Amino acid sequence: MSDDWEHERKRLQEGVSVRTAQLEILEETYQSAMSLAESNGWSEAEALRIVFANGLAFLAAEASLSKIQRSDMPQEALEDLNRVVRQLLEESSRYASLKFKAYRMSQDNQVLSMREAGLRGELELAKHRLTLFRQDEEALKQRLSALEQENTVLRQRLATLEPAPSQGGDLPPPRRVWLSRLLPRRGRVKSLK
Repeated sequence: MSDDWEHERKRLQEGVSVRTAQLEILEETYQSAMSLAESNGWSEAEALRIVFANGLAFLAAEASLSKIQRSDMPQEALEDLNRVVRQLLEESSRYASLKFKAYRMSQDNQVLSMREAGLRGELELAKHRLTLFRQDEEALKQRLSALEQENTVLRQRLATLEPAPSQGGDLPPPRRVWLSRLLPRRGRVKSLK
């Protein structure tokens, strides 16, 4: 976040706290507020906050105007002053609504900033793991290449070697060994030489 935004966020939150209020109102009053909300595209909560703030502004204006009307000012000046005070109070109620929205957005922004920081950490960890996996892959490829070369060398050496001499002298060909084993059992000639 930039320093300007951080300063503005702190300024908006200075002295601001949120309170949840639960109250009973007439269904007719509620429906009037919802009708007003629908025509302005407000959510239910936003509409109730705006109606509350405007009602508060109206009551404050009435109190201010009643003080002014009791003074000894000319009627024309009183009318101008009444108009200006009403405009001021309307703007004040709009400001209160916008300040609340800015406060909520600031809170949402903080949550998003924390989530972003967590995701950035996960991304860095994933990049580190990927680097380790690639290093392991390269090491395995090198080891496989070395083993293939060793295998080739061993095959070449094996191909050039002569068969080793037998230890028990010359063995009869395999057919004769097989026959010599079978024939004595059947009672036939002991040797076919």
